[in-house]
Amino acid sequence: MFGVAAAVAALAVWFVLRAPEHVAAEHRPDGRFSNYRRALGEMGIDGSELGSRWLAAADDAVAAEAERSGSLAGLPLEETVIFDPAEPEAAVYRFSVPRRREVVVSLETDVAPPRFFADLYRLSANGTAAPLKVATLDHEEGVLRIRTRRAGTYLFRVQPEIARGGRVRVQIDHH
Repeated sequence: MFGVAAAVAALAVWFVLRAPEHVAAEHRPDGRFSNYRRALGEMGIDGSELGSRWLAAADDAVAAEAERSGSLAGLPLEETVIFDPAEPEAAVYRFSVPRRREVVVSLETDVAPPRFFADLYRLSANGTAAPLKVATLDHEEGVLRIRTRRAGTYLFRVQPEIARGGRVRVQIDHH
């Protein structure tokens, strides 16, 4: 029994070490977005016009960027987005990062406390797999940091909670 547990632990360590990026514990993907999505369903909001448009904005923004080919956002990137509370929308930024770089994503908002979901996804190298969520921005700090082990293409999605909005300044860079 001990041999099986040791083998599973060794395999888990190998997979962690082989991940294309290192993500600190405070930035590992959390269930906040999934929990929010589930709560919308439990309250029946997901079936309303606003709820269904909000969910579509979240999914469609990532899917459209993942399927799109062509130009990537140049880094460093700095953009201010104004989200209208009456219009469910999400902003997605697609960028490429060389290996062995620290990626820094910062989010500043005029809303306190922040009412935004901000997640980083990695695209598969061959483009056949769905984008994988690799990190979530810590709203307390307002900054997300990961360290790449291999070159890769990433998507950063920011979306306000349903019927929320505000001005958001997004900065993405690598060092």
